[in-house]
Amino acid sequence: MYCKDCGKQISRNAPTCPECGAVYTKTTKRAGTAAVLSFFVPGLGQLYTGRIVEFGFFFFGFLIVTLFTRLTINAGDIECLIGMMLMLICWIWGISDAYKHV
Repeated sequence: MYCKDCGKQISRNAPTCPECGAVYTKTTKRAGTAAVLSFFVPGLGQLYTGRIVEFGFFFFGFLIVTLFTRLTINAGDIECLIGMMLMLICWIWGISDAYKHV
């Protein structure tokens, strides 16, 4: 688990962050659930954990990259390949981010 204030890695059972002293309460959210939600819809895991800005970043970022890829299908192979690689990167990044920040 990572501290929401300073970003340092902390123990899941720690009541406070040893670096910045942020206080944590027990959450009923599960990291696996957030990751699975982001697997099916990019950004949904961030929305599940209450991170609205990150939801917008991942959801709309993936949407824009997908639209870019669809527009470049007839343009050429390299543009389409770049778009697909960006889609894959955004998708995997969203899943791992949702899993890490519960």
